[in-house]
Amino acid sequence: MIAPWNFPLAIPTGMVAAALVTGNAVLLKPAEQAPGTAFRLVEILLEAGVPPGVLAFLPGVGEEVGAHLVAHPAVAFVGFTGSKAVGLDILSRAAVVAPGQRHVKRVVAEMGGKNPVVVDSDADLDEAVPAVVASAFGYAGQKCSAASRVIAVGAVFEELVDRVVGAAALVPVGPATEMRTVVGPLIDEEALDRVRRYQDLAAREGEVVLRRDDVPAGGWYAGPTVVVAGRPDARVATEEIFGPVLTLLRAEDLDHALALANDTEYALTAGVFSRSPARIRHAATSLRAGNVYVNRGSPEPWWGGRPSGVRPLGGGLQGRWPGLPGPVRGAPGRHREHVAPGVRSHRRVTGPRDRLLPSAVHRAVSSGGEHFLDAEGVRGSNPLPPTGEGAGQPGLSSRLARVRRTSRNGRSRSAAGSRGMPSSRSLMMLRCISALPPPSAAAWRKT
Repeated sequence: MIAPWNFPLAIPTGMVAAALVTGNAVLLKPAEQAPGTAFRLVEILLEAGVPPGVLAFLPGVGEEVGAHLVAHPAVAFVGFTGSKAVGLDILSRAAVVAPGQRHVKRVVAEMGGKNPVVVDSDADLDEAVPAVVASAFGYAGQKCSAASRVIAVGAVFEELVDRVVGAAALVPVGPATEMRTVVGPLIDEEALDRVRRYQDLAAREGEVVLRRDDVPAGGWYAGPTVVVAGRPDARVATEEIFGPVLTLLRAEDLDHALALANDTEYALTAGVFSRSPARIRHAATSLRAGNVYVNRGSPEPWWGGRPSGVRPLGGGLQGRWPGLPGPVRGAPGRHREHVAPGVRSHRRVTGPRDRLLPSAVHRAVSSGGEHFLDAEGVRGSNPLPPTGEGAGQPGLSSRLARVRRTSRNGRSRSAAGSRGMPSSRSLMMLRCISALPPPSAAAWRKT
């Protein structure tokens, strides 16, 4: 198992545990940038009772140790998460049957992406902007699922650019040890040099509408950069950067946006924001990606197609957005799952994930209140109840009503009179809210 540096615990834990419980001996080779976490994982598994000799730990430089392991005739299966270049090299090496090898090696590889987010002309920008900014710049964009292209349909483009820039200008940049930090340092100096090259290239391939240089000194920091690409085939719009650089593109209509989204060699994740169930269904069945997200940000993917990956880690086309035709699964009062009929693909489509508020709420902030869809799909709003679970705490509506928003030109506007992005202070307030224990379903029932 060859694990990446950006998720040095979660990914190797899943890879190693799955192989062990199915009766395999495992050799874990972590990324050379982050071997310590993987070593502690191996120690814990051995302490928990994994028999000696079943699990081995072998750190080292990937080009040397990893290449040798992939080519070794005793290796029957290779699990890999990393770049496209390394993944394709692993596939070519694994395809060679070495002398004395009595099996054909199997490979599960996830190899990155250039992930598009389509923002339809009717999209709720209060929902789309925070999700895009969090996905593009969280963890300094150092994740394969990060949103790296945003394709806006029609007249919504100008407002989206204005608000994405305003939001990205407020995202905290700093050391990972500070709780407020969203954009931390890059993994090493090589990564910083690569991101800076793309930032310079962006100025030649389009209009750089934001390039943050207000970063801490003495570290490998790159501030958020937003560029409006002049051409959809620009390098900043087609190549994986693996850093906090977001490219914006304009589309004439939804079909044009979907064509631009699919015009890439990658097919890992994709997203769409729209209010129309019919247009959502059309987008979900048209986007070519292993994972399609609807009206939500992009968490870590299950798998990808094209050079983004081979062999699914999970499967099925399923969603959890209200109003989409198809079979429904799930408990009343919570997100319901819909499966779009007529679609046959190993793709996972998921709907809104409530990262800011308890699970019954679908919308975070709109005119100072929480908006949600109840068990019947009816839109409503309700603060925390005055009695029962959550009693004694200020209502969420009253707290969210204090949110201030800032536009591209730096003017601050009230939540009730604007559709802007919450300020950094408000984002911290929302994070504090998300840490509260969720109320029971009965507590959220409309009265």
